[in-house]
Amino acid sequence: MKEAQRADWEKVKQLFLEISEIPRNSGQEKKVGAYILKKAEELKRPAKMDEAGNIWIGTFSGKKAEYLLQAHQDMVCVKEETCIHDFSKDPIRVEEKDGWLMAKGTSLGADNGIGMAYLLALLEEDQKGILEGIFTVGEEIGMRGANALNAEDFQIQAQKLINLDTAWDQVMVEGSAMGVAGVFTKLLAWEVSDSIHWYEIQIDGLTGGHSGTQSYKRGANGIRLMAEFLKKIPGKWDLALFESKGWDNVISNHAEVTLGVPDDEILFEIYFEMMQQEFQERYRMTDPNLFLKKREIRRPQKQLTDPVRQAVVTLLCQVQSGVLKEQSDKQTDFPEGMEMCRVHTSANPASVEMTKEMLTFRCHYRSMDETFFERKIWILEKQLAEETGASLEAQQKAAGWQPESGGSLKQELTEAYRKVHGKKPTFVSIPATLECGEIKERLKIKEAVSVGPIMKDYHTPKERLQIESAAGLYRVLKEMLALA
Repeated sequence: MKEAQRADWEKVKQLFLEISEIPRNSGQEKKVGAYILKKAEELKRPAKMDEAGNIWIGTFSGKKAEYLLQAHQDMVCVKEETCIHDFSKDPIRVEEKDGWLMAKGTSLGADNGIGMAYLLALLEEDQKGILEGIFTVGEEIGMRGANALNAEDFQIQAQKLINLDTAWDQVMVEGSAMGVAGVFTKLLAWEVSDSIHWYEIQIDGLTGGHSGTQSYKRGANGIRLMAEFLKKIPGKWDLALFESKGWDNVISNHAEVTLGVPDDEILFEIYFEMMQQEFQERYRMTDPNLFLKKREIRRPQKQLTDPVRQAVVTLLCQVQSGVLKEQSDKQTDFPEGMEMCRVHTSANPASVEMTKEMLTFRCHYRSMDETFFERKIWILEKQLAEETGASLEAQQKAAGWQPESGGSLKQELTEAYRKVHGKKPTFVSIPATLECGEIKERLKIKEAVSVGPIMKDYHTPKERLQIESAAGLYRVLKEMLALA
């Protein structure tokens, strides 16, 4: 790394470490928001927070911004099973190893902490007054901040949006999928439990990962596996709990149930071992650490009635899951390492919660074609809800965005990248959902591109950020300012 690039990186790294000290789970962004506003004051730039918690930092008086940089304040908070960490108060413990930044036992939060660090560093670098920035909230839980943006709240001048929330360095993003959360709810009915043997069963050790960028690997989903396990149990069985806590945009890596069997515990033991072996063999390449765990427990007071139990398992077994459609043959010439771009439409069974009254099941959908999704996928989900006595509601819909013809933003980024790295970037559309679509529509922005340094295993405790790439991309963005 050259001396000038190293100095730039140290500035960005320091900002990232400061951000990592601040807990910022989705919905808990007040402290990091206060940090951003303080930075704006130090930079002597105008700043404003809207009712949702989004923050805008403007340019200097009398200047006209050309670029709008954008990052999100929240992070996906996941940790290893043995890690003791409270995301509501504990800082992320960042460490450097073999050219990567990573965290001890938790997700790193480079998604999107490094984007915020870039944005703040570039605002400090910008002496021409051509930059303004937006820090959104709730991106990881349905893009709540982007969905709340209103052009009247902020005096946006720029017509070129650079989103700082991707992870592929030389591969920049010019379009992304639409996204929507399908929320199934079903009233529950209970009866006195009557099975003799009761067990707590867990499926764990799954790889998980970002459901938009990792679905192409066709790995295991904890909810679907557990539903399959239940459906295939021989003979009579009862159910008192099905739970899988998770995020809409994270592939379920854990599920647990409380179930009862009448009296043949030996037969159930054989079935348990058989299914564990079947799952491990099926997913040996994608989920090598998959395992099932059981322990016998005391009989609960209540169990679901048979009709409700059957309906719940049918719903969780038959809901759409994984890759639902791939791109056509003409659309498969993608850069190396970007196999995700083969995906056209996908679904992610994300979380299941049961209370005394209600089952709430969330499944997140993405598609490169909203019309296809509504006519081919959503209609099937509505039919499934009706057949199982559930209700289905679409929530947190996020617009996709298509590559623009004309405009100069891609060319400006290309020229800056070429000056720094001696080669051109590649532009692709991805099957994940970015905030660009909503921001473009709501703030009337003409052009958008998303960029980011190389990150691996984001949305997991193995998340890591490549230092050389992170430093290099900052130089690209700085060069773009110099060329403007």
